[in-house]
Amino acid sequence: MISKKLKVFFCVAVLVIMAVGVGVYAAGVYGSQDDPLITKSYLDDVLTPELEAKFQSKLSDAVAGQAGTFEVLDMTGGQTLTGYAGCEIILRSGSATVLASGAGIVNTTAGISAGNASAVAANNLYMIADDGDGLKAGSGGAKVLVCGSYSIG
Repeated sequence: MISKKLKVFFCVAVLVIMAVGVGVYAAGVYGSQDDPLITKSYLDDVLTPELEAKFQSKLSDAVAGQAGTFEVLDMTGGQTLTGYAGCEIILRSGSATVLASGAGIVNTTAGISAGNASAVAANNLYMIADDGDGLKAGSGGAKVLVCGSYSIG
């Protein structure tokens, strides 16, 4: 018959062997070359600033691609300006009418859609919604500000 002390020693030995086995397994799996562990200081001091810099760079590139400056155009009587989607137009002086094939161009100042052949209001911001829409200068010509892709015909 096995003594009580030997049973306790055997149980403790089994528990120690199991604990060492779990420790060896964890050391072999976690923190290896294939799956390294990183510290909080590495996240705070290195990785986060690097990711933020990359994000800001991408954001700046995207915004710079969208942002534009207005260009002044002096249009002669009957001349047409054909814009592409997203092109912005402001009539500063003279007169013009809308050239639109579909729903028209958007008068963002008034919050309405200006249909084909309707008069363009001075000092209102218009946005081209469909490629090929635009405006035609009146007989006295027009001075417009344009931001975006367009062609003059």
